[in-house]
Amino acid sequence: MVKIFAVLRSFLTLTGTVTGVTLSYYMANTPYYNDNPLLGEDPEIKLSIILGMFGFLIGSMISREIERYCTELFKKISLYEAISGIIGFILGLLIANLMILLPAIIFLNSATSDSFPDYIKKIIPILKILMPFIINLFFGYVGMTLCMRYYAEIIRLLSGKQVPMARETEKYLDTSVLIDGRIYDILKTKFIEGNIMIAEFVVNELQFIADSQDTLKRSKGRRGLDILNKMQNEFAGLIHITSEDFSASRAVDEKLIALAKKNRSKILTTDYNLNKVAQIHGLEVLNINDLANSLKPIVMPGEAMNLHVIKEGKEHSQGVGYLPDGTMVIVEDGFDCIGKTVDVVVTSMLQTAAGRLVFTRTKAGYDSGGDSHQAQGSSAGDEGEGGKNKKDRDKDNKSEAKIIKMKK
Repeated sequence: MVKIFAVLRSFLTLTGTVTGVTLSYYMANTPYYNDNPLLGEDPEIKLSIILGMFGFLIGSMISREIERYCTELFKKISLYEAISGIIGFILGLLIANLMILLPAIIFLNSATSDSFPDYIKKIIPILKILMPFIINLFFGYVGMTLCMRYYAEIIRLLSGKQVPMARETEKYLDTSVLIDGRIYDILKTKFIEGNIMIAEFVVNELQFIADSQDTLKRSKGRRGLDILNKMQNEFAGLIHITSEDFSASRAVDEKLIALAKKNRSKILTTDYNLNKVAQIHGLEVLNINDLANSLKPIVMPGEAMNLHVIKEGKEHSQGVGYLPDGTMVIVEDGFDCIGKTVDVVVTSMLQTAAGRLVFTRTKAGYDSGGDSHQAQGSSAGDEGEGGKNKKDRDKDNKSEAKIIKMKK
């Protein structure tokens, strides 16, 4: 691919230079440029030098832009799109030359008659050189764009076969998702499509963590390397290690964001901070924690469950346990149940960015709390009914006193 772009760059640069020189000879032979005092004698040489250099620069700029555009394009398109684009470009050139360019040239050749003003006759030589390039470039681009955009429909109309659409966007993995390890299980279920990209600086960070003196960090780093090896062995066609890197002064997360931004790719992570920073940069982030939270079973208030309380909560009376999917469950009155398996009843839930929290009470505490609430409700009702009877009695007494007074 590099050699192809080198040949293309040389061809376009040479074409621009030759076009500039050729255009200069056409312009020098016109009366306007031939008699121009600014050019003096031998206007062909001066114009060829100026326009030749200008064509060289334009050809070099166009070749670099084409190389950059094609490099980014080839990362995103499938083989069907590439072939359709080439066919569309050729069709655009045929249409341009047979239907547009030929009538235009015939018209320009007829413009040498005396029926046209002198200023039109002066630009006719220039138009004869520029028009073929402009028309061919325009119609070639339009044909390529249309065929690449609607290639699936075109192939289905011509052959009646379904073709795969453009390949999926690449996903870049960070260090946290490899240490986490759940990406391996997700790939086994085939929920993620497309190429999985792992930058070399991410692998180097894993190695640095694996060589740490801290036991916990060392075990995390080795786990990440083991997961990466397993993924490479089982998903060899999906996992790709890229050597593309950026400035050594940048942090690993900054390099990963810059790499994904450059290649217009997604980031797979479990890091909350990297998730937010990447979204600020306009990148699409796939957070495995968000996926895990969306797949957790929903528990409703009042639902009973069996829970093993393993540690003390933040409050003195609280105990903490975990569901099989890792959801933290806080038992409001579970301090005395630490180390035991008890029946609890869900009272409320709280969804946070880090996950879901479930608040519960032991079944005994929940039942006793319900009875007390019922008793309080009954006493409040009695008080309300007693107050109502008292008002009625006062009203009756007033009515009797009024009747006695009227009789007197």
